[in-house]
Amino acid sequence: MAFGTCYLAGHPVGAFIEKFGSLGIVTRERVDAHRLAHLQVPATRLADVTDRSVLRWGITGELSSGGDYAGAQAWAERLFQAGFGGIWYTAKHDPRGDLHSVALFGKPGLHENAFVSTWSEPIGDDLVDEVEDRFGIQVLPIAAM
Repeated sequence: MAFGTCYLAGHPVGAFIEKFGSLGIVTRERVDAHRLAHLQVPATRLADVTDRSVLRWGITGELSSGGDYAGAQAWAERLFQAGFGGIWYTAKHDPRGDLHSVALFGKPGLHENAFVSTWSEPIGDDLVDEVEDRFGIQVLPIAAM
């Protein structure tokens, strides 16, 4: 059974680095094309792959780091078949491992009514400053005309 995955972050910093972390340098214009949203997620059972006890099943940090995409897909399929609606995992772009994300399993494609947004806002300067300080990601200012 094919299923899709919706990726969410547990913290605004996590959302930012998961979106832009692989770039290292990003323009403010590109950042401004995105928004932060706080979503109410439907109740579901999550597999916590940040718990060290998952090692007994052969789950390692590689599942969160994305080094083996085929392996991660296989684990997602097994967890889905075991009744989990998603996983709680360490954010891939946080080398320190302090930030966490959620991957929710479901039908592939866009589902506009899947979540309730309780608020949405532009990505503010405070978040940009925090990401620059903590991760060294540079956000280039919009050029003056």
